Amino acid sequence: MAVPERLLGKAIPGVPQRVLEGWRSLTAGQPTTADQVRTLADCFHTPLAAAQLLERAGLARRHQPSWNTSTSEAFWWEVHTLLRHGKTAYGWDEVLRLALTELPNNPVLTASAITRPQRLERRSHS
Repeated sequence: MAVPERLLGKAIPGVPQRVLEGWRSLTAGQPTTADQVRTLADCFHTPLAAAQLLERAGLARRHQPSWNTSTSEAFWWEVHTLLRHGKTAYGWDEVLRLALTELPNNPVLTASAITRPQRLERRSHS
């Protein structure tokens, strides 16, 4: 699936317009959850980096999963499960949005924003 034309001209909070336009020919569709988890595991692979991102997303440290997992990817799968079950108001989409503000040129995070703009925009109007 190509990026819908209506999204390329639309501003998405935290996503530079040049990045949106650059995805016209690169984005074949929405990244899978596994793509997103791997990206977060690669980019936020330390306990401190992950904890700070999750805290900014509304998940208090006392509610965050333990780092007693074998990999950062396993940790991020636990986070995904928690957030998909409503642990925070904005959930997984908010984590992706905040990660994108820190890594605006990351292709997986950018593609996630392009293919799910209504969910990522909701936070900016609250």
